[in-house]
Amino acid sequence: MVSAHRNRVEVLDQGGEHRSLRCRPGLTCAAGDAGGFDPRTEVLTSIDPRRNALERRTARQVRIIAANIDLALIVTALLPRPAPRAIDRSLALARSSGIDTLLLLNKVDLGLDAEIESILEAYALAGFEMLHISARSGAGIADLHERLTGRRVVFIGQSGVGKSALLNRLCGAQLQRTGALAAGNISGAHTTVVARLLRLRDFELIDSPGVRQLEVAHLSRDALLSGFPEIARSGAHCRFADCGHAAEPGCAVVEAVRAGIISPARHQGWCALLDEVHQNENDPSS
Repeated sequence: MVSAHRNRVEVLDQGGEHRSLRCRPGLTCAAGDAGGFDPRTEVLTSIDPRRNALERRTARQVRIIAANIDLALIVTALLPRPAPRAIDRSLALARSSGIDTLLLLNKVDLGLDAEIESILEAYALAGFEMLHISARSGAGIADLHERLTGRRVVFIGQSGVGKSALLNRLCGAQLQRTGALAAGNISGAHTTVVARLLRLRDFELIDSPGVRQLEVAHLSRDALLSGFPEIARSGAHCRFADCGHAAEPGCAVVEAVRAGIISPARHQGWCALLDEVHQNENDPSS
């Protein structure tokens, strides 16, 4: 499925032809879905079981952003400066959905400073892989392209980190007008309205406005832990099975932070997001 908007979907049929179909009432569709349709009525009649799905939740609704994803590319940059809490949210939501992740640091041609190096060290200590790239100079692009070949990917990142310029560099063409509305093309900053699947030469990309701001309050504690593997590893040795890994007695995570095994910044991120989960659990309207 290429895109879905309200009660209509755009699909590629088995012959590679684009079709605009009505969606059968009751079906929830998303870019990346596969399904069946009735060619006589031009109605989408079924959705195949999903391998995974990236969701965006608000107090009033749950919306599927994209489905059947192989890799979530979590893009940050030297400008605007990396936002650790945004990265933590993205890792937790993608990994709790069973989606592999890869961190990308864009605009490395601007040069790293000590503060940014400290931020990056926290994720390296946690065991996450991060590629240093530059959409402007082309640094690291060949390595990234190799990682994407044959896969379906989604970009997650704040506006301004260079997702549009990065895709243009990967594809060797100006597929999008960076930062400006380009009708019929995928988005630059602030331009995507509906998630859309693009079948490019070597990989598939789902571009969506819904991956710019992600919430994790609806996750369970264990689901949130999937975004903090270093805390999950140390937490297995805590005195209490239901330890919140904040300041409880006998907490192996706290000891790991003191020993330099876990970054204090990542531990602070864990505590902040866990507090959001607890507030959501205690909110009668949620």
